[in-house]
Amino acid sequence: MAFKRSIFASASEDRLENLVLERLKPGADKEKIDARIWDLFGEVWCIM
Repeated sequence: MAFKRSIFASASEDRLENLVLERLKPGADKEKIDARIWDLFGEVWCIM
């Protein structure tokens, strides 16, 4: 189980890093990339 979790975390980190690098390129569609980042990693939290 820990091995599977490690692979998932690494893949997620790689995916996020690639999206951020893509966003930094000149002429990048930042709104589209931001939407993709939110779809993959965004969460709504409530603090009480």
